[in-house]
Amino acid sequence: MDADADADADALADARADPRALVKKLLDTPDLFAPREAAALTALLMRGALSDAQAGAFLAALKLTKKDRDPRVIAECAAAMRSHALVIAPLPHASRGHAAPTNTQPDPADSSLVLVDIVGTGGDGQDTFNVSTAAAIVAAGAGCHVAKHGNRSSSSACGSADVIEGLGANLNNVDNNKVLHIINDSRFCFLFAQLFHPSMRASAAPRKQLGVKTIFN
Repeated sequence: MDADADADADALADARADPRALVKKLLDTPDLFAPREAAALTALLMRGALSDAQAGAFLAALKLTKKDRDPRVIAECAAAMRSHALVIAPLPHASRGHAAPTNTQPDPADSSLVLVDIVGTGGDGQDTFNVSTAAAIVAAGAGCHVAKHGNRSSSSACGSADVIEGLGANLNNVDNNKVLHIINDSRFCFLFAQLFHPSMRASAAPRKQLGVKTIFN
């Protein structure tokens, strides 16, 4: 998805400000419901233009119609989400404190450091421990530079933010300027979704209340 697709989603969201018609179309005629219409509803959700009831109805309708498994719908909704996210500038190689192992070291001529993120889908229903967070810390210890993005639990017993906070970290003490220095020093930084993807706050309550996997998983 490109910037034009993101703009299309926002334009459609503006043109069809009443989400009820789109949710009704999704439920009544899912075969006629276009991926860009799902993106429009996602854009409205990201902008806080949906009530909790409307957001919950949209997410539940996607699940009920199995549209949340359609790759085209997922791609369009992801593009709408990304257009509302904050951007973290890559860390210049010249600023790195710790070098990665030789077999994973990026080309020194490259202007930016390769960062990785490890995320789980959540909501496995088995009350397992937070595997993705443990894996991210192990990967950093093995030499990868990890920018771990995560949030509190919505559909599982324990979210990655819950784990990091339980280890004593202050989730609200990391901003855009500190991320680069933290990764430079330790190879690992946790990006709290509510700070680095503030538009996701609008979906937190309905997702928590639904308590089931949604397209966000």
